[in-house]
Amino acid sequence: MNVDSTANQTAGQARKMRYPLLIGLAWCLLYLIGSGQVLADSWQVQVRWVPDGDTLYLKSGQKVRLKGIDAPETGHENNPRQYFALDSRKQLEDLVEGKSLIIEAETLNADHYGRLLAYVQLPDGRFLNSLLLRRGAAFFYPHPKQDQPHKEELLQNQQRAMHERRGFWSRILTMPAANQKFIGNSNSRRFHTADCPYGQRIKPDNQRPFSNLRQAFDAGYAPCRNCTPWPLE
Repeated sequence: MNVDSTANQTAGQARKMRYPLLIGLAWCLLYLIGSGQVLADSWQVQVRWVPDGDTLYLKSGQKVRLKGIDAPETGHENNPRQYFALDSRKQLEDLVEGKSLIIEAETLNADHYGRLLAYVQLPDGRFLNSLLLRRGAAFFYPHPKQDQPHKEELLQNQQRAMHERRGFWSRILTMPAANQKFIGNSNSRRFHTADCPYGQRIKPDNQRPFSNLRQAFDAGYAPCRNCTPWPLE
């Protein structure tokens, strides 16, 4: 088999993998439209269950990941629970319980897990994603599908929470591991420990060194899941 043929097959497989996600997202949008939940450029939804500090299960059946943020893992598939995970989930539960939330339709998209990625507002107009960062209940999680205005607001709220040592930052920024050096990937916007094999593969042009953990988070980078310095409970 020649190189062109192999490349065409690979591209075809990638397209096939994307189709179910696009179709799934389309059905989600059609369901919301059909259920009369459309409010101009947004949708009004209610929450059925909160599994962790950055995810919502809606009463209509969709799973929504709050866009641009990440929260400590609550532990699943035999993985241990991370520090502050239950606190983050409780804060999100308290904020959304019994409320009708508003999802921004024009910035809605799906990830490779089939979850809807969304910016969400509370009934009083507060930006839920940003509020969790401001409280130190979640950290900024950059990705290619973020729009610039939201990205700037999210990062600024994280920086303020770090400065004031809110939520988990009082421990995260003072633990011994916070003083080690990290290497960031300017392409993926992830940072790695010095001995992480993924960090060692970063191309020289994409490498960004950080003297400590605060510098990495302050610059808007998120920890690599394979070498995260985040402590366990």
